[in-house]
Formats: sequence, C-alpha cells, structure tokens
Amino acid sequence: MKVKALETRKAKTPSDLDFELFGKEVVLMTSRGEVVRGRIIAYSRYWIKVESSDGFLYINKAYIVWMKPAD
Repeated sequence: MKVKALETRKAKTPSDLDFELFGKEVVLMTSRGEVVRGRIIAYSRYWIKVESSDGFLYINKAYIVWMKPAD
C-alpha cells in the first residue's frame, strides 16, 4: 500500500506592507514622539527613506510607532 503525502501550500504573503504606502504622502510617529510628514520614496527590510520638507530622512522601521496616509 502506497501512502500519498499531502501537499501543503503556503500562501504567498508579503514580508511587510510597505508597498501599500510606497510613493504616497504619509504621516508617521517615531518612538521619540516626533511626527514626520513626507513621501516614502524607498524602503528595505529595516529602513524607509522619506522625502520631507526637511530633506531626506532614513528611518529605522523598529522606531516607527504608527504610520498612516496623509489626509
């Protein structure tokens, strides 16, 4: 008797949700309580690059408390 192994499929999910806000204007708060407003122009596994009125900011994702699309 031959037993068939069940195939398990993992759903392909993104490792993060950065793509949802990429290229859009956002408002975010850092763990220091600083509020940043700008456009996400690049992202990697641990960092995002934001273009704001102060220039370019590189923010470590671990220090972002919340982030939402700007109104």
